[in-house]
Amino acid sequence: MTKSKFETEKEKWIKRGEIKTYNMTELLTYDEKQTEDHLAGAEVCAYAAYTSRLHVMLYTVQTVWSILPNGDTGDVIRENYKLLLAF
Repeated sequence: MTKSKFETEKEKWIKRGEIKTYNMTELLTYDEKQTEDHLAGAEVCAYAAYTSRLHVMLYTVQTVWSILPNGDTGDVIRENYKLLLAF
């Protein structure tokens, strides 16, 4: 789910009264900024909404191009977050 799709769904849930805005919790946000080794960045976000059930939404936008031939975008994210969610 992209960020824009998630935001659209979140607004629908709030309008229908299924969740309150204060029930929406941001679990993590990670944004790899552009550096001299990368042409772009990567963003990973996770949110939880509490209704009669727990909903966890995770979206990722990965737009990193490593200038180094052996670079790996996933390594950057894995180095920063070993475990995204645990229940």
